[in-house]
Amino acid sequence: MGSIKMCDLTVKMNIALIMLLISTVSTAEMYKWVDENGDTHYSQSPPVSDVKVEKIAPPPAVDPSNAQQDLQRTVEKVNSLREERLVARENQEKEKDEEKRKKEQCQQLKESLNSLTVRPRANKVDEEGNLVRMTEEERQEKIENTKQQMKEKCS
Repeated sequence: MGSIKMCDLTVKMNIALIMLLISTVSTAEMYKWVDENGDTHYSQSPPVSDVKVEKIAPPPAVDPSNAQQDLQRTVEKVNSLREERLVARENQEKEKDEEKRKKEQCQQLKESLNSLTVRPRANKVDEEGNLVRMTEEERQEKIENTKQQMKEKCS
């Protein structure tokens, strides 16, 4: 969707540049008047009726090189803003992923604490990969460590 907006903006900017270039060529006089019905009219030729006419001065001449430079600066600014939005979006997604990871980790800690407190006979895996029963001191130490991790990671 961002690329469509950028394309639209580029097209509009090119049209504006073309209009500026054309306006330097056409320096015809413009007239403005209000008819008897109160409608305002603009034309390159004065009205045939007897109404108050205001001459509108043509826009000042535009230097094509300045117009091109202005256009280039605008394109660069739009590209910069687009890049900033992309970086911000990526950062938001990273933050969401990190938050999700933290919630999952917290949930695992809660489940571990629940398992340690509900079952007095907890098991662990020793250095050789065997499942062995924890001593009560080891279980209590594991409970305290889990509570400490929860304080740090689940707040």
